[in-house]
Amino acid sequence: NSSNTAVGSNALLAITTGTQNTSVGANSNITVTGTDNNTAIGYNAHKGNGSANTVLGAYALDNTSSEADQTVAIGYSAMRGDTTSGADGTVAIGTSALTALTIGTNNVAVGFSALAACTTGNFNTAVGYEALSQAQDEGNANTAVGFRSLYSVNPAAADEGFNTAVGSASGKELTTGEGNTYVGNDCGYQNATGDNNTYVGHNAGVGVAGQSHAGNTGIGKDALLALRDGGHNVAVGIDSGTALTTGNQNVFLGTGAGYATQDVDKAVIIGTDAGLGVMTDGADHTVAIGYAALTALTTGGGNIGIGYNALSAVTGGTHNT
Repeated sequence: NSSNTAVGSNALLAITTGTQNTSVGANSNITVTGTDNNTAIGYNAHKGNGSANTVLGAYALDNTSSEADQTVAIGYSAMRGDTTSGADGTVAIGTSALTALTIGTNNVAVGFSALAACTTGNFNTAVGYEALSQAQDEGNANTAVGFRSLYSVNPAAADEGFNTAVGSASGKELTTGEGNTYVGNDCGYQNATGDNNTYVGHNAGVGVAGQSHAGNTGIGKDALLALRDGGHNVAVGIDSGTALTTGNQNVFLGTGAGYATQDVDKAVIIGTDAGLGVMTDGADHTVAIGYAALTALTTGGGNIGIGYNALSAVTGGTHNT
């Protein structure tokens, strides 16, 4: 057909009724017969019988069973899976990007090995070197932007996922956790299976290797940095709740608020350097509001200090107001 262009050994070898196809490179578009508007550049670029695909790179979209239409595959081995019509409209840019995809729909991968393991997942977006690349074969609506962000995510079922990570290595060790939002380099880095956490700021909610936590909100550099398995904590401010490991249902608001606290529960610490001591579970139910309020407290429980330097010398007393 005069509207087809073929340059290279075996390019458009099997064409019959297809029109407006362009092939540059040996074996490019080699199995295309009756489909139209495919552009393939590179050795073995585009095998299959989809239409309106744009393929650039050796072995990109290189599967004879492929039926996907209107895809963009750019990079060596991008989209090499046995793609069906369910993968229509996919965008894969980068070496091995979405290389295993089969029926997953509306996925976008930009970067080396981005979404490389995804087969049936839907509505996922990965931008960055090995973003969402390591394990995810199914799961929906994960968004990863940055070097190895959400690197290890592997939802347990097709209807799970819904994580968002923006920043280098944000959420890197997350596996089956759902509904997490991380914005900042290394945010939520170690949290493995925890759900519904929100961390904003460099190193916020980094966590501890092999441990998980859920329902926490940390905003500010190093907020809730060391959290291991505590839940439903809120920390807003640089270094707020930085040392907390197992505490639950705490509120830290202000630069350095609750900075050294480790495992206190149900405390309210508001103000710069408020509750700055190494509080343990003996200091549960503490209320400290004001600059340096209860700043030395360690084990005393049920104390209430409101105002500038309120009860700042108290360390182990209880039920002071």
